[in-house]
Amino acid sequence: MMTRKDYVNVSDILRAYIDEIPQETFEDMILDFCDFFQADNDNFDPEKFEQACLNSTNKLYQKVGK
Repeated sequence: MMTRKDYVNVSDILRAYIDEIPQETFEDMILDFCDFFQADNDNFDPEKFEQACLNSTNKLYQKVGK
């Protein structure tokens, strides 16, 4: 099972490419990851993940820290 730290890392990676690929493709990728993560973990919150991918300040990242 993946953890919050994994979701944060994936959102950071995706966010790094936000300006490199078409917006529709980027959003589709986020939704695909959400489907995958929800299948793995019932507690996964797709809304938080989507916001983390789209925002330059990732609050999930700040909670986990590095």
